[in-house]
Amino acid sequence: MSGEDLDVDGVAEALEKAGFSNAVQYFRDAEIKGVVLPLITDEHLKEMGVGPVGTRLLILRWIRKTFGVYRNSPPSVTVSQRSLPPADMDDGDQDLEFAAPPTAAPKMGGGQPRPSSVKPKTASGSRGPPPQQQDAPKEVPKWQRDHDKMVESIRAARRYAKYQADLEAGKAVGPPPELPPIEEPPDLVQCPTCGRKMSEEAARHHFPVCERMAMNKTYSAPKRR
Repeated sequence: MSGEDLDVDGVAEALEKAGFSNAVQYFRDAEIKGVVLPLITDEHLKEMGVGPVGTRLLILRWIRKTFGVYRNSPPSVTVSQRSLPPADMDDGDQDLEFAAPPTAAPKMGGGQPRPSSVKPKTASGSRGPPPQQQDAPKEVPKWQRDHDKMVESIRAARRYAKYQADLEAGKAVGPPPELPPIEEPPDLVQCPTCGRKMSEEAARHHFPVCERMAMNKTYSAPKRR
């Protein structure tokens, strides 16, 4: 008798002879016949209740060695006996026992990209890094401007002194070097008595003193005989 001709009892007897007596009851409960044995996989054995992994692997190796595997196409029986509900089961039990497992909903693609991954478009239409904002020119502090003016005045004075020295030595020199214009601070106040310029704070102390000293010089001037 070939493997396809074995009924449930024949499969149980073959398992008993092969040394898998602990798995005989699982095959009887699932009503596994010989025609279904080549289709058995590890997942089927796990659903049937055959717990240890080592036992399942040994049973699968015994099935492959004894009954072979359907490599091209399975036999005409495509549904195992376990997949059919018993005849005495009503419709309500059939729905509970043999309801198909729910299928996972497919993932919807084309989700919105993250805001951080969206790059702004450039003038040419291609995406690229955002344009960098140009920093506003920094204002040069007053002390720095005064320092630069002082350095330029010193250099101009040295050039003019060298020009005078070359002129006195009789060397052929061209026109005198240009001196930087003398810039007076706009906040200086000129004394009406002596004509000197000073800050407002210094002018408050200087003006009365300078005027009094000028008057004293006028009254104390010696008279000619």
